[in-house]
Amino acid sequence: MLLYVVAIIIAIAEAAVVPRGFPFPYLEGCGKALPSGQSSGSVSNVTMASNGHQRNYLIFIPPKYHSVIPTPAILSYHGGVRTAENQLLLDELTNPEFNTGSIVIYPQGINVRITLSI
Repeated sequence: MLLYVVAIIIAIAEAAVVPRGFPFPYLEGCGKALPSGQSSGSVSNVTMASNGHQRNYLIFIPPKYHSVIPTPAILSYHGGVRTAENQLLLDELTNPEFNTGSIVIYPQGINVRITLSI
């Protein structure tokens, strides 16, 4: 039994050894700190200028976020007359039971109707 345990420990140690200079493309996150007001496991409201207008969006940073690890991003759009806040409550993507590793962005739409003539 002891020999079996030692063999497993050696196998794990060998698997963990990485040659010098081995590239880790999957460990190349941006490396930057989160912007002021944003933190892991929370939702922030961000405002920015776009084409001369003030636009805003909600952004959820997952609890396990780390700046050196690439993090997937999900865009979650509301429909019709709803809001970004409505969509956040609807999709459950800020719930740690469903999402612990993806950033979720909820853009707030603008009240503009486009009519198409056919």
